Amino acid sequence: MSQYWVDSVAKMNCEERLIIFYQKELESLEHSFILDMTDDHFLKNNVFAQEEWNEMFNKNKKSNTPLPNELKQYMNALNVTSFSKLRKKLYHIDDWKKNYNHSIHGDFDWVHVTMLNL
Repeated sequence: MSQYWVDSVAKMNCEERLIIFYQKELESLEHSFILDMTDDHFLKNNVFAQEEWNEMFNKNKKSNTPLPNELKQYMNALNVTSFSKLRKKLYHIDDWKKNYNHSIHGDFDWVHVTMLNL
């Protein structure tokens, strides 16, 4: 039994389709099985049928929940006009960094590390 998602129409493994399709393509996000669900080139190139595409698009779809105010404030504080100002903000020792708890501050840390990698 496949551990990968198999569509309910053709009963074909999604990853196998992408491997076949991208054997002749340059590197792209799809090589890591990251699909841009707003890009219809998979439909135009008959990699997926519309019904299969819709099934993937709606599979385990999560509702958009608003950002917690504290996280929004942290992100807004990083909205600066230069990299030097951004670095200064990122290397400041915020309270959440002093008392880090992954279940509480994991999203803060993700934003922090992402911004460090710019």
